[in-house]
Amino acid sequence: MFIFSDTPQTIKVFNFNAATNEYIGASDCHIPAHTGLPAYCTTQKPPVTKQGHQVIFDGEKWQITQDFRGAVAYDHKSGNSFIVRDIGPLHTGTTLVAPASEFDVWDGKKWVKDNKAEKDALIVKAQQTKKQQMKLAAENIHMLTFAKESQQATEDELSLLDIWQNYRLQLSRTDVSTAPEIDWPAKPANVA
Repeated sequence: MFIFSDTPQTIKVFNFNAATNEYIGASDCHIPAHTGLPAYCTTQKPPVTKQGHQVIFDGEKWQITQDFRGAVAYDHKSGNSFIVRDIGPLHTGTTLVAPASEFDVWDGKKWVKDNKAEKDALIVKAQQTKKQQMKLAAENIHMLTFAKESQQATEDELSLLDIWQNYRLQLSRTDVSTAPEIDWPAKPANVA
């Protein structure tokens, strides 16, 4: 505890950050007669902390608190990551444990995979792939049908028309609900 003096004195003080009140170091401080301590310091020695913790001055005494600043944390609801910027314990609804996949959900204690959400996403992706391939087949069939109907098709083009039509038929029968284990028909040769 600081005691005012009639004479100037030099004492050891323990400084803390004006914004966060966290301990920033000790120094010798010259105190003129009849004056008090400068702002943001105390004569109380802070306790020793371990890694991941910080000492904060609460205006009366030092307190030890967790310090995760700079760590990557994850929101329980969205799984989104963010950098911890504030001193103190993690906010409710966050964890330092990363979800293992985009389909993980927080069960109150840990991340668990939502198999239904993953399956649904795989089906949607397969539906998109099927739609793109059906469009590609239709474009090729349209051009080759024009060549046939205008009697300009070569033997190779007539053969390719049959291949594309068969591909489109097999593709239309493809069950995407089995994603990711889908038995896709083979695309005609030389197609990206």
